[in-house]
Amino acid sequence: MRRAPIFIMKINKFKIHLGLLFIIAVILPSFLLSGIAIRTIAREEAFLEKRLEESLQAETNHVAAVIRTELNQILLELDNVSLRVQSQDSPATQASLFKKQTKLAQIPFFISSQREILWPSSRHIKSYAEHFFLEWVTDFFMDRETTPVYQNIALAYKDKILEDAPDLNTLEHNNEKDNTRQQSRNKTNAFSKFSRGQQQLAKNIGDQYAPAYLSQNEPIRQQVYQTAKQSGQQVMKRQVSPSKSISFKQSLITEEQTDSMFIADQLNFSEVIKDSPNGLIPFIVKEKLNLLFWRKNPDRSIVGCLLDQDIVISRFIKILPPIYSDVRILTVLDENVKPIIKADTNKTRDWKRPFVAAEISELLPRWEVVALLTEPDQISLKAQTTGLYLWILIFILLFSIIGGGSMVLRSLNSEIRLAQQKTTFAANVSHELKTPLTSIRMFTEMLLDRRQPDEKKQQQYLRIMLSETERLTRLINNVLDFSSTGKRKKTYQLKEINIVELCRSILDAQQMRLEFHGFEVTFSSVADDIRTQGDEEALKQVVLNLLSNAEKYSDEIKNIVISITTKDQFVCINIKDRGIGIAHQHARLIFDEFYRVDDSLTTKKRGTGLGLTIAQRIVGQHNGQIIYMPHQGGGSVFQIQLPIIREE
Repeated sequence: MRRAPIFIMKINKFKIHLGLLFIIAVILPSFLLSGIAIRTIAREEAFLEKRLEESLQAETNHVAAVIRTELNQILLELDNVSLRVQSQDSPATQASLFKKQTKLAQIPFFISSQREILWPSSRHIKSYAEHFFLEWVTDFFMDRETTPVYQNIALAYKDKILEDAPDLNTLEHNNEKDNTRQQSRNKTNAFSKFSRGQQQLAKNIGDQYAPAYLSQNEPIRQQVYQTAKQSGQQVMKRQVSPSKSISFKQSLITEEQTDSMFIADQLNFSEVIKDSPNGLIPFIVKEKLNLLFWRKNPDRSIVGCLLDQDIVISRFIKILPPIYSDVRILTVLDENVKPIIKADTNKTRDWKRPFVAAEISELLPRWEVVALLTEPDQISLKAQTTGLYLWILIFILLFSIIGGGSMVLRSLNSEIRLAQQKTTFAANVSHELKTPLTSIRMFTEMLLDRRQPDEKKQQQYLRIMLSETERLTRLINNVLDFSSTGKRKKTYQLKEINIVELCRSILDAQQMRLEFHGFEVTFSSVADDIRTQGDEEALKQVVLNLLSNAEKYSDEIKNIVISITTKDQFVCINIKDRGIGIAHQHARLIFDEFYRVDDSLTTKKRGTGLGLTIAQRIVGQHNGQIIYMPHQGGGSVFQIQLPIIREE
């Protein structure tokens, strides 16, 4: 009998450990996962912006490279044309043929080996354009004026950049011309130990690596720009300021321009043509970019032309990808920050604040390829939508984890509680069976030993023994009924019963035992014959269970009243006591299996916790119900309602 409390203590301890395990294994990981997901949501917009920035920056860089390739093609075409016209006699004839050979030539020019401008001649000027052209190029051709000549700062200071860069042994690049690889073994003397072909390859590697390294290393970038300024070179300023952020606040934009990747040297014409056989010279005159083509002849004379800017721009437009898409607007801005082609004229765009931009070439100073977002709020909305989906998934995940874990924990708790109740049930059943057996044995021994000669007393003892036997039978029936629950529906022997007579016979059988224990028992009925359809033994078991509870939980005032009334089509059997009663919060649970009100009064009383459960089940199978009501003045009232059989 002492094992049951020890087992219950172990179960309670296990329940505490199970709760802690649930918190550690389910709740804490769930909140940790939620925190990670919330951080992911917060970074979603930044991630989308970064990915979009990389994609658009790659596209603008590609377009800039395509335009540079087109400029090289233009230079090659003009060089071929200049070779074809050099054999003509007069400059006028050569100029006319030059213009016929290519639409790119707006104003051809010819300079003698003595630096005399042969064409256009001041004596043969036919248009204002030719007059204006001579006005701004004459002093330059005569080396009396200089013009800014642009160069990529990364290439101009390549050696300095590579000195501060990581060892070139770590760099391996595919050579697009011959698909070979060569490594530099010394970062300070990277080219001196190579053959001529290897030097060219290493030079190409440096030309590719230096601009990329300079753009990614801000301290080196600042040092190189400072060196250029100290050398007297002019550091150009960019016309645009890429925001690279959708959430870029206009109020925070400053007017300070960023440094261009091009620097300028002031050179005269002789210095420009000194080391090259041909080339293009950008001139910005009255805020308009002009391109001059020149080529040196073997006799040191020079032939060239002023390019028709409209034709050049039209060729650029042909090679541009589609300007407009659902995501971006991509175009080329000229020296005045105006797009050479507009995609949507109905909207006002701030071309100085593109999302990303890329400078094109030293031959097109201040020109940039830019990409603006078609709908700047689109990515924010996409990030918000993605965030919303993530939040929904988080809540579903949390609900699933916590809900599922709670259900599992609740199920385990139910199983533990059921095991605990079954343990208590076994101990209580043992005690309940032992009590009537003890009484029966005691009175049987007294009668066998003839210790009581009084016949009235003997009859009383026999009635008590009979009552205890019925009590013992009832307990056994309760256990058997419970054990058969769920296996099959119990079959009852239904017949017409006079419920008043049944209750009176039960009370007569129990009255002597109850009075022997100090109870006052009262019976009343509104009629002597009230009939119902039912199993006599089953209904007797119900009434005996309720009487047993009234006896068990009556402490000071030992009074039991059985009254029979009718209500509508039902007969009501009311069993009232003046016992401890049942609190409101426990009233709805008293018909549950093994449930016993846990307080100082009930725990002192032994019981199986099955009496009310079995009584409710039996009455329900007889199409009736049991109702609990508090007894006015203290105690309990259990009312059994059964359908009445009415005579036709």
